[in-house]
Amino acid sequence: MHNFPLPHPDELLYSSIARAGVYHGITSPKQLLDEVFGTRTVIATLDLPSHVSKIAYLLRKTKQYSTNDLINQNTLFPLYAPFVPQKIRNKAIKLMQGKTNGALHTMFGVSASRIKAIQNFQVCPKCIEIQIQTYGEAFWKRNWFIPNLPICLDHGPLTIYKEKPSDSRHHFQPLIESNFSIESFSSVFPQDFIMSYQVQKLFKLSSYPSISFEQWSHFYHGLAHDFGYTRGKHIKHDEILSLVLQHWGKEYLQTKNLLCHQGEENSWLKNIFRKHRKSFSFFEHLLIHQTFTPKEKLEDIFHYVQNIQPVYIVKTKPNEDTLDIIKREQHREQWQLLVLENGIKASRSIRNGGAIYAWLYRHDYQWLQSFNSEHQIIQQAPKTRVEWPQRDRMYVKLLLRIVHQSKDDLSTPRHSSNWYLMQLPQHSTIEHNLNKLPLVKQFLVKYVESITEYQLRRVCVAVESLSLDNQQLHLWRVFRLAGLSKERITPDASRILELSGFFKTDDSKN
Repeated sequence: MHNFPLPHPDELLYSSIARAGVYHGITSPKQLLDEVFGTRTVIATLDLPSHVSKIAYLLRKTKQYSTNDLINQNTLFPLYAPFVPQKIRNKAIKLMQGKTNGALHTMFGVSASRIKAIQNFQVCPKCIEIQIQTYGEAFWKRNWFIPNLPICLDHGPLTIYKEKPSDSRHHFQPLIESNFSIESFSSVFPQDFIMSYQVQKLFKLSSYPSISFEQWSHFYHGLAHDFGYTRGKHIKHDEILSLVLQHWGKEYLQTKNLLCHQGEENSWLKNIFRKHRKSFSFFEHLLIHQTFTPKEKLEDIFHYVQNIQPVYIVKTKPNEDTLDIIKREQHREQWQLLVLENGIKASRSIRNGGAIYAWLYRHDYQWLQSFNSEHQIIQQAPKTRVEWPQRDRMYVKLLLRIVHQSKDDLSTPRHSSNWYLMQLPQHSTIEHNLNKLPLVKQFLVKYVESITEYQLRRVCVAVESLSLDNQQLHLWRVFRLAGLSKERITPDASRILELSGFFKTDDSKN
């Protein structure tokens, strides 16, 4: 095919192929496959297409679009690549260059994931207007098909069509609005804007090398340790679950199919803090990053994890037939002298001590464990007197600063007692010693946000969003955008909304 259309910024390859059919007046799906790919067996896939090298060949004269460029810039490949080992990533790229046989979604864990691929065509009407003004035509944007995020970062909810890409396996359907019928509109939470913004950052890191399962495992264990969610080598999974629920809200997690429960043994949240044996979705990774380190740049997180070097210690049983007895006795004697003089922990850190310890660990493990257990130093924990009045004043100052910093941010979770305490360092200690902190208790009584106040704040966020989009303020539309309903709203909040007389209530949906 000559004159294959150049992909627009953020346009899916699926869309470029569909536009090629329009440009050349081809109405037969199979004929379009013949012209573009030279075969009639190609499956029209939105997110992870195949035969990308064929498209790169058709665009070769532009010298702007290599196969890797098209994969990174015009498919959803960057959502999955950083979270799978490099070997799987390379194999996936090779498959996308040619024929995939449907293996890509299984390889990336999409088929078995809680985060399912988008099933229906969906669009942002405002974006379509801008596309037509800028390019003279509409096309399928990559940002409209992010799994679990049916939202336009610039304009809000998406329009969902009844038609699905899977309705015709070989038909690349162009974005011609008259060919589609509206089914519904996507529901949007304030948290979706946070996640969508992070996805845009993820797209910009498309060329970043993959990170191994071992590196991700060490990163999340270290994250739990740094934030005080470990006890020895064990993760405090229940406390992490409480933090995630506090940060995102039960309703949001349930909507995203990520709600976990106390005591649930094989939840995704527990498994992501354990040794990774399979990939986790981009949404799960980003959700944890935003819970623990919301101010960290995604690029900095990737760079940090990429540089983690897991240390492996292999236990081997001593073989008396081949063990050098003289060398063993020398190492035993050297280790005994070091421990008696410096203690076990210090001996491993001084010169040659680490090497002696490692040799004994590999070749004389039983003796090493026996000797060390007999020479453990039991340290008495120093008794420190806590100045509770001083801490009380310090924590109240921090809490007042939090009130000041968050007063203009309407998108935050409910300002409950737990929410305020979670913003403080050593929040667990504070929670268990509230009786010794009268100023903190008084602050919580005064500033804790009631459910009614929180619901009204969510209504304000929804009203602001609708006003920016120049949409009428029907109460049903405000409720849907705010994640509320007549059944869930409190009587006081309902009464205030009625008295405001601000919303149109003549709609049958209200």
